Amino acid sequence: MKLRDCLSEFDFVYKDPPRRGRAADIWQAARLSGRIPESLFVFYSEANYFSLDAGPPFLSDPGRVLFSYLEVITNGVRESFEEGDELLKRIVALEPRVYTPLKADRSEWDSDAAQSQRRALRYYLLNMSAAMDLFSEAVSLIFAKEVASAIPLGRAHFTHLVSWLKADVSVGSMLAPTEGQLEKLHRDLREVILAEGEEPEWLRLFRLYRNKLTHLGAGSVIDFRLQDADGSFYAFLPRVWPFIWQSGINYSREDQLPPRAKASERLRRTIENNCIHIDLLEFLRNLDDRLRAIVDRGFGVLAETLNLFTRLDLPLNEEALETLQSKARAIEFKDFDDE
Repeated sequence: MKLRDCLSEFDFVYKDPPRRGRAADIWQAARLSGRIPESLFVFYSEANYFSLDAGPPFLSDPGRVLFSYLEVITNGVRESFEEGDELLKRIVALEPRVYTPLKADRSEWDSDAAQSQRRALRYYLLNMSAAMDLFSEAVSLIFAKEVASAIPLGRAHFTHLVSWLKADVSVGSMLAPTEGQLEKLHRDLREVILAEGEEPEWLRLFRLYRNKLTHLGAGSVIDFRLQDADGSFYAFLPRVWPFIWQSGINYSREDQLPPRAKASERLRRTIENNCIHIDLLEFLRNLDDRLRAIVDRGFGVLAETLNLFTRLDLPLNEEALETLQSKARAIEFKDFDDE
């Protein structure tokens, strides 16, 4: 089908009304189910549900670019958390169906369960990484003047935000409203991300998994299935990249094999030195809690900031509009037949 064959006379149809007096059903459902941080819904409410006629002055350019872009970001965070919640539940549900040597009955396991779980893990980490990048983009839009060099609008990443948190942004006792809110955001996020003053190791591991799974696929991260004293198996992920388990394999004649105890100890040390020390499900539950806490704290401050900046009737942020428009890109491709 060609585009030109669909461009007949028609009225413009928009699924959601551009002027809104209440939260959209999808937002209410996300809040009631607990799938999104509470402060994200509060921020959405402070933005007047992104009703087209209710943007704050500092985001109300004639073309409605800034306010509409903030809506795209906010919806993206919601969708990332919703999909992440679905994927996390799928990972948990697949765990009993993964093969272990104790499952003699074929009905107890699925041959594709392990692969499906790895794929769900990949998509979960990508979604949560997207949520963190989108949150960073929201910060760069609302505080476009103050963080322009540290968290670039239009290309913000969570790594930019973390680097910004490592720097001192104290601006003294006499604070302009924008500076006061920025300092509060910096302080609150430092408490949940850099409590010890340095980037936590769990965050480095999260970034490592995201990068490798993005570029190398779900099969690039393997797990060890280890058995506890009760006979149950648990999955443990590596914390070393690249982790080449084949490098520990040696070939020997049967009469030259090392004592079993020595070989077992060597394997134990290899696993302890190369794997995280909590199983896959516990790791993901803790990771999810920490990422939700970051976004919940951050959007809590952003909701206060949006309310304050609206009441102060701050002027249009011309710099933000210019920056965003300068990064717009158009691709010339229209049809393979035109190549």
